[in-house]
Amino acid sequence: FDPDEISRTVALLTVQNLRLHLVGNRYENQCTLTDPWYNGKYTKSNEVNRDWFNSWKNVSVVDAEDMDLHLPKKNEFLAEDLSLRAKPDEKSDIPIKILDSGLCQAWWKQDDMFGLPKSKIGIRLYSSFSSDNVRNSVITSFWCSALMEELNEYAYDAEVAGLYYSLSGNSVGVTLMVAGFNDKLELLLDVVVNKMRSLNEIKEVTFDLIKDKLVRSYRNAAFKQKPYVLASHQTWELIHQKNFPMVEQLEELEKMVPSDVAGVNELLLSNCFLEALYEGNVTKREAFSCIKSVVSTLDMKRAFSKLPVNREGTLPEGLTQWNVRDVLDEEEKNNCARFCIQIPNTLSNNALLRVLSQSMQAKFFANLRTKQQLGYIVSSTFSILQGYLYLICYVQTEYPLDYVQSRIEAFLAEFWSSMLHGDIDGNDFNKFKDAVITKLAVQPKSYTEEFGRHWSCIFDRSYDFYKRQHLIEYISGIDMKLLQSFITDCVLKSPRLFVLVKSPLYTDKHKELEAKVGNNYAKPSSPDRVWQSRAERLDFHSTTTWTKQNDIIPALATSQL
Repeated sequence: FDPDEISRTVALLTVQNLRLHLVGNRYENQCTLTDPWYNGKYTKSNEVNRDWFNSWKNVSVVDAEDMDLHLPKKNEFLAEDLSLRAKPDEKSDIPIKILDSGLCQAWWKQDDMFGLPKSKIGIRLYSSFSSDNVRNSVITSFWCSALMEELNEYAYDAEVAGLYYSLSGNSVGVTLMVAGFNDKLELLLDVVVNKMRSLNEIKEVTFDLIKDKLVRSYRNAAFKQKPYVLASHQTWELIHQKNFPMVEQLEELEKMVPSDVAGVNELLLSNCFLEALYEGNVTKREAFSCIKSVVSTLDMKRAFSKLPVNREGTLPEGLTQWNVRDVLDEEEKNNCARFCIQIPNTLSNNALLRVLSQSMQAKFFANLRTKQQLGYIVSSTFSILQGYLYLICYVQTEYPLDYVQSRIEAFLAEFWSSMLHGDIDGNDFNKFKDAVITKLAVQPKSYTEEFGRHWSCIFDRSYDFYKRQHLIEYISGIDMKLLQSFITDCVLKSPRLFVLVKSPLYTDKHKELEAKVGNNYAKPSSPDRVWQSRAERLDFHSTTTWTKQNDIIPALATSQL
């Protein structure tokens, strides 16, 4: 910092040193020169309008305060200490549990890979209020959006200082994330947590603003989704116990009045449990102190004996068809057929499904997209949830739905046959295995990516931070015979689900494609049951077997450092 140099530089900013650019059509006839790059017309002149020159020269100097001008206030979130913490004595490549009580479980991991003065903390607050019904779930999300709006006064300073935060609500509670330079991270966290504790009434202007924004968002999510996205949402709404349909959430949101969100903070915190992960440039003692402070500030009460969890329903045996009606954009021309196989989630099934999906993906795309040209959005993939695994195939298309169903089934029949009768050689099989192992073995590229891997193990309450290593070890030992047994004994015997989203339109293109395929194709399998109403979904929810998930709260004394 050199005040004299600053003064010398400012002294050069005079009218005599001015370079003025004038741009306008009225100067066209005066511009006799052409630039060599864009052939733009211009001219040069050392003369300036004397009236302008004199007015600039004679400006008066007044105090900035008299003109209501001022420098920005001090940004309290700007990091001052960018030093790295000393490496811990107990080095660990996974998070270590540092707090375990009837109100909270917390983990910590000090960064030893990226060497950045940054950290990230994730907090998940399980609340019995949020999980009671769809109305409370919507109220929780609304309250989180309102709280984020109330925090806008801090948002700019936090962003400039390299910090960010987010707060979101769902059917089991609230999730808070804060990340960035660690020096002032806990200051920002304290601001957010104090607002969570104190926000028991939402101003009417804020309520109206948030409601208007959320109604638009919910309507788009309910009625403006692309068919393949809608089919995915409908799948999880059907299968999950607390994935409340967006249409029902919209109905509750439109009925909301300011009094519905009064005192929500007390309702959320009166019966809850907190899980947290703190990673980055932070010591064990700092992490412990920070999370203890969060629990104290929130002043949480009366933790329940079991957590609210979003269980998965077990699909009935055979083939179920779920027809989605009356929720698609009225101008949408495309249909979508989404096929799922529900497989129990075990380590062996998880590993085998990854190899199976890897061997299927390229063939499915090449057959249904490239060769048959059924549509632009064609994919096969898999999904790993807490209770079940899902092998998924979907096609968004203008072709008739039953024709697309038959094409998916025909591909799968041919694919199963090729896998079971040895049409795949050993080299190809090993390539599929190696591809899966390579993906699993990739090291995280940032501290936030590493955090995300660990957070997912806390989020699903498996706490299996070595999950990737376990999968790699198992996949390394898979042979073709084991994969064939998996197909025969598990995949082909598991419940199947077709989710069908039908376009509300019947265009000339639809007629053309119907005529093209005609009736000379094998019809899709007859489903064992067809569902298409809210009542049938609720009946499934009332009769299904819900998966067992980790809902246990350990009743241990607070850990000591």
